[in-house]
Amino acid sequence: MKAKLAAALLTAGPMLAGDPQSLTLRTTLRAESVRLPGNESMGLIGLSTTAQFGGFYLGPGLYGAARGERGGLFTFGVEGGYRARPFPSLPLEADAGLFIGGGGGAAAPQGGGLMLRPHAGLALALGRFRLGAELSEVRFPNGDISSTEAAISLAFTADRLWAPEWGGGFTGASRWEGRSFAVDAMKVEPFASARTRSGTSQPGFDLAGFSFTSNLAGPFFRFASASGAARGDSPGYAQALGGLGLRAMLLGPLDLELRAGAGLGGGGDVDTGGGFLLSGEAALAAHWRSWQASAGVGLLQAPGGSLKSRTYSIRVTRRFAIPTPWPGGGTLDAFDLAAWRVGSGLVVYRKTQRQGGAAGTMQMMTLRADRDLNRGFYLSAEGEPQARCR
Repeated sequence: MKAKLAAALLTAGPMLAGDPQSLTLRTTLRAESVRLPGNESMGLIGLSTTAQFGGFYLGPGLYGAARGERGGLFTFGVEGGYRARPFPSLPLEADAGLFIGGGGGAAAPQGGGLMLRPHAGLALALGRFRLGAELSEVRFPNGDISSTEAAISLAFTADRLWAPEWGGGFTGASRWEGRSFAVDAMKVEPFASARTRSGTSQPGFDLAGFSFTSNLAGPFFRFASASGAARGDSPGYAQALGGLGLRAMLLGPLDLELRAGAGLGGGGDVDTGGGFLLSGEAALAAHWRSWQASAGVGLLQAPGGSLKSRTYSIRVTRRFAIPTPWPGGGTLDAFDLAAWRVGSGLVVYRKTQRQGGAAGTMQMMTLRADRDLNRGFYLSAEGEPQARCR
C-alpha cells in the first residue's frame, strides 16, 4: 500500500500574458574530484541551466559520476545563487550558490540520497563564455559523503524570449531557431567481451527516454538525451548524453543524420567503470510537415568499463521553431504564445513496500514542467529523485 503527499515549495507561473521580453539563460558544465570514505576518489561532472533574474539565478541541475568505480551515481535537483561583477572595469564575475538535489546509485554511501553542494568562485567573462574556478563542498547529510574540493567550470550564455504573466516588452531584433523534441527507444546489444560488475556476461537491455535538438549553422545541430532501462535484466540503468550531429538531405523527405556524443551512465550492474560514456549513431529519417520518424544503428562504449555494444534506435520527433534575440535580425511581428509552468516541491510516499525490507517512508524531490495544449489539456514531465528514506 502506498500513500502520497505532495507539497509545492517553489513554483514559477505560466508564461501566458504580456509582450515578449529577453531572458538570459546560462548553461554551466563543472568538473571536480570528490573524496569518498576509504580514501576513494570519484570524478563528478555537473550540468545546469539557470535563468538570470537581475543578479540572482535559478534552474535545474544534474550531477553524475564520471571517473572511479561509481558509474551510475546521479543526483538531480535545483541550483540557485547570486552573480555580480565586483570590479566593473574587469571581465570577472563572482558567484555564490547552492545545489539541492536527490539521487544516488552505484552502491555509494549516499544514505537517503539528499545532496547539498554550496560553492563560491570567480569566472573570466569571454564574450558569451565563462571560464571559472570554484571552491565547493559536496555533502550527503544523511550519508557518509562529505568532501571539500576545487572545481573548474565552463559556461555559455544565451538569450531567449518569454512572455511572463506580469508583462514587460521586447523591442529588439530577433531570429527564428529550429528545435525539436523526440521520444526515443533503444535496444542495446553488448559485445561478447562485455561483463557485468558481478563478472557475468552482460545481457542485452532496452532503453526508453527523450531527447532535444537545437539547430546550429548549416547542417549541424546539437542534442541532449536522457533514458533509462525499460526492459531486460539491467533494471536501474540510466544514461544522459549530449553532443553534435550533422543532417544531410538525401531524396525527397529522407535525411541522413549522424550523431557523436559523450555523457554519463551506469546502474543495473552494468560495468561502465567511472560512468563516462561515448556514443555514435547513423540514422535514416523521414519527415512530414513538423513531424519526423527515424531509425538508426550505432555504438555505445564505456572507456573506463567493459561495456561496449551495438545500439538500434527508433525516434519520433516533433519539430518547431522559437524566436531568440539576435543583433541584425528581423522584427518580431507575429508569434504564438506557448504556455509553460515549471516548479519544484517535495513528495512523500508513506507505507512504501521495499524489496527485501519492511514498509517505510520515502521523501522525493520533484521537478516538473507542464506545457499547455488546448481545451484544458496539458503535457507534463516530472522527475522525482530520492532525498530521504526511512
